[in-house]
Amino acid sequence: MVTRACLVSPITTIEPLARAVQLMVEHEASHLVVVERRSRRPIGVLSTLDVARSVAGFA
Repeated sequence: MVTRACLVSPITTIEPLARAVQLMVEHEASHLVVVERRSRRPIGVLSTLDVARSVAGFA
């Protein structure tokens, strides 16, 4: 199986969900790394399922 890797800038905790979705669509990414704004340390991963849950009101 061939997979495609794509480097996408991480998102910070203060960026709106719409920006995360925009990055996912533009880069055909299903996950984004979430970083703390000041330290830029990774603190989590945002997935398309997380986005769907938020939009559906289950988050």
